[in-house]
Amino acid sequence: MNRNSIYERCLREYEWRHEELSILFEIAKKADCNEIGVALKSLIPMVYAHWEGFVCFCLNALVAELKKIKIRISECNTHYLFLAARKYVYQIKDCADIEKIKKYTQMFSDLSFRDYVFEVLEKEHIKTIVTSNIGSEVLEKIGKLFCFSDDFFDANTFSRLDELLKIRNHIAHGENSYSFDSLTDVEKYFSLFENLSLDFIQEIDKILLEEKFRKGYDDEKESI
Repeated sequence: MNRNSIYERCLREYEWRHEELSILFEIAKKADCNEIGVALKSLIPMVYAHWEGFVCFCLNALVAELKKIKIRISECNTHYLFLAARKYVYQIKDCADIEKIKKYTQMFSDLSFRDYVFEVLEKEHIKTIVTSNIGSEVLEKIGKLFCFSDDFFDANTFSRLDELLKIRNHIAHGENSYSFDSLTDVEKYFSLFENLSLDFIQEIDKILLEEKFRKGYDDEKESI
């Protein structure tokens, strides 16, 4: 397994996003007393935007790496089998179109006859996972699906992420319910982006390094 292939790609993605946010924070520091409130408020949507964009990039990069792996259904654990089948399951969920149901049911059935299970993975798989803002609930689903380490699920970190998301949504919807007086009020969310993003890279790397997709790895993992 070529560890550097995905580790370095995700790290480079993090670095350019981190650099851009750093520049925006430096600009905010130079704002005068009449501008500082608006400058700080504008940083919140940018921090969240880079977080969501970063997660989607990493997951798509992971899918690209999984597609290269020649693993059969008999060797794959239930979490990753669900990942491979997820597209077909969600295509017929709440569907009333009989022909569409037949089509995707057949594709789902054909999955068991493929030589290698990850051949069917596409970027569209990520869209069925990241269906809303990436707060704690979505992040927890991602972590469980991909067999992240137990210590990734930190309650305090997830709570801070939900706080960022809540504030971001209020600002994005044009509400004026939040104001910030000092850079410290917003810097904690930048630190959250830094720490959570680097932890996310580590977990993506472990999937390939420890081959978490293989049967037996999910024996003690909570079901999805």
